[in-house]
Amino acid sequence: MLTFTIIASVVVLIMLLGLFRNVSVDAEIEIDAPAETVWEVLTGFSDYGEWNPFIIKASGEFKAGTVMDVAIAVPVIRSMDFKLKTVSIDEGKAFVWLGTTIKPKILDGLHTFNVESLEDGRTRFSQEEKLSGLLLYFAVPFIKSQMQNNFNAMNAALKTYAEQMSLQAKGDA
Repeated sequence: MLTFTIIASVVVLIMLLGLFRNVSVDAEIEIDAPAETVWEVLTGFSDYGEWNPFIIKASGEFKAGTVMDVAIAVPVIRSMDFKLKTVSIDEGKAFVWLGTTIKPKILDGLHTFNVESLEDGRTRFSQEEKLSGLLLYFAVPFIKSQMQNNFNAMNAALKTYAEQMSLQAKGDA
């Protein structure tokens, strides 16, 4: 009985630590296209199915405080649907989504997308997800590497798509 109590106490402690800590996953890439083009692609949610291998669908009103329907690619089951709250938008520069699983504080993800204008019409795009919640330390070993792969794949696809759009715009000018 004492062994069970000790194990249960350790599990509860680990779960409670997840409420006060977070684990981050991030990725960044430089894109040979203006920040305006990258922002247009990033916020052109109806086109995600054409270029985005990670977030394969996003719909809803893009406004702070609203909830968007988002589907992400997941191995084996193809996709998972989430309702993500748009926490903030800094037009042309950044936006933040908050996702929860099951109920808030179980496993939450605060996902930030940043678009930074660089010299010579280039852009730095970065994204970061801060995970927190009761199941943090149980879930992270299973999802962190897949999240990193998905972020890298999305960044590479965004780079390709935005650079193609930029080249087309230059050709049309």
